[in-house]
Amino acid sequence: MNVLIWDAPDQPPSELATGCKVVHWRGYASEKCGEDLYVLSLVEKSPLTIRNRFLRRIYELGELKVNEKRLVDHLEIRDGFSAWWMSLLAEKCNYTKSRQIDDAVKFLAFAGWANGRKLHQITLASNRRQLAECVRSWCEKSSIQYEEKKLDRATLDQSWLKKIHDLLPHFLQGIGWLVRHVWRIRELRGVGVQEWRFSRPQVAFISYLFNLETKSIKSGLFESRYWTLLPQKLRKTGTASNWLHLFVKGGPFDSNKNAARWIRKLNKKKETETHTILEAFLSWSVLWQTLKDYFCLVWNSSFLKIEKRLRRISVNLWPFFREDWEKSTKGCVAMSNCLYLNLFEAAFRGLPRETVGVYLQENQGWEFGCIWAWKSTGLGRLIGHPHSTVRFWDLRHFYDPRTYNQSSRHTMPRPDFVAVNGPAAKKIYLCGKYPQHELIEVEALRYLYLQNLQKNSDWIKLNKLKPKIKKKHPHELLVLGDYDRARTVNQLLMLKGMPQSFISKIVFKPHPACPVNKRDFPFLSFTTSREKINQLVRKYKWAFSSATTSAALDCLLAGLRTFVVLDNESLNHSPVRNLKGAFFVTKQNAIFSIIKTQKYKHKDTFHQRPYFNLEPSLEKWQGYLDPKRKIT
Repeated sequence: MNVLIWDAPDQPPSELATGCKVVHWRGYASEKCGEDLYVLSLVEKSPLTIRNRFLRRIYELGELKVNEKRLVDHLEIRDGFSAWWMSLLAEKCNYTKSRQIDDAVKFLAFAGWANGRKLHQITLASNRRQLAECVRSWCEKSSIQYEEKKLDRATLDQSWLKKIHDLLPHFLQGIGWLVRHVWRIRELRGVGVQEWRFSRPQVAFISYLFNLETKSIKSGLFESRYWTLLPQKLRKTGTASNWLHLFVKGGPFDSNKNAARWIRKLNKKKETETHTILEAFLSWSVLWQTLKDYFCLVWNSSFLKIEKRLRRISVNLWPFFREDWEKSTKGCVAMSNCLYLNLFEAAFRGLPRETVGVYLQENQGWEFGCIWAWKSTGLGRLIGHPHSTVRFWDLRHFYDPRTYNQSSRHTMPRPDFVAVNGPAAKKIYLCGKYPQHELIEVEALRYLYLQNLQKNSDWIKLNKLKPKIKKKHPHELLVLGDYDRARTVNQLLMLKGMPQSFISKIVFKPHPACPVNKRDFPFLSFTTSREKINQLVRKYKWAFSSATTSAALDCLLAGLRTFVVLDNESLNHSPVRNLKGAFFVTKQNAIFSIIKTQKYKHKDTFHQRPYFNLEPSLEKWQGYLDPKRKIT
């Protein structure tokens, strides 16, 4: 059998496809795909098996022995702590930072399909260098003829400064990042540090200086969409709390001076809260230790001939990992991780030993430095909180089960407990073999508003569903943008040509981190909304979301007819994957076609989904935040 791997959105030319089994690297199978194979659909046939296979590869890479020492051990930067756990390889952020991981997962699925089949030749038509290197290596080891057809590469609109930066060695990129970052945050140094040092909190929260209520910024109050009612509850009970905010570039403040002014204004109220910014702990000693850690990491990783030791593996995924390795051991990521580790160590010194810690858990690299710094300081229990949804293909949340049972020197730092926001998240963690005794359930702070929807008579009237949908009845469509601009653009392009007689109005809510200019989309008439999602779901019956945004679940649970656009190059990162009531589209005008032919029959299943704990009393939260309470 001859195989053509076609990595383009259109169909392959007949001169290439004739006599070949066509394997589409992009897109999903449809009724009209014939005998062609779509890798993304192949992944979804056995997703758990393929995900576990990939996680096993990451675990085995960390355990790879080089000069009688594991790779994890070579990256030690503290006694008992390895920088491996802060690396992009261990993080596995496959929807933003390391998108090539999706190609690695897809290749594992393809290799599994090819195993046992007699393949004579594989022709790869692609412009992806990493994919080509991986396929070529696999063909050589499998005695399969390999041919490559390079497709035109899409040109990226990059500034000349960005192009020069990318040409620099990773080491110089890391040094340059530190210089720029220190200069950028210079106005934040020392803000709130004195108040933090003299405070005696019962609870310390590690959160982002992002997703704040606009009115709270203007009034000098602290109201966060991450934590919603919890700070208010703590104030009422007189619970002293410290808040350590991570500075986010492009956040709610137009300048660092305004952010510093807001922090000082909060601390002047002399209530039960103390606020500061992680970057405020920057000092000469922190910078010196950061550089020492960075040079140590660069030195220890420079002489590891990893690629040579992986060549004998039949399915070698190193081409997909190589760039992340360089960034994590020599580049900007390495420098950033070293700085965060030292900033956390400086921030946690002086906190009372019995202090309970809570941080937003996404399993990003900095979090493992935070965990190590917290525990090495000898503070109280530490709780990680996945504040939103836990998605099947968000690989950051999952590890090979052997990771949790290690007794070696450089084990993965973990919080004492993971506070999940309901039965659904707990089930997903247990499916990933996370230790059950380390899971606790708390109220879903971000989704508490769902409890009140069923009591709202106007909402019930608005969402009263009819047995049939009139073909020419106008509707208003709520469009929810993505964190990533490219996905957002693709999503809006899919609405091009939508009949105005059918969709009377399009209301677009951009992601806070990805604003959109209407002038960039002259072909589409829409209104931009800044309202919160808990207000928008009360106004509309139809929603169209990107594949990664958690707002799709808000809409689905609130009873909206929910459509999700799939990225034809990536895995299905949607939180409503495999949930009844959600419909996935991949082609332009697909929403209109489905509704017009009445193939999509929506059913309000809000009461059938015990996803979240929605008790507004927050008794669970308040109980677990009590330093005197023992959790068993």
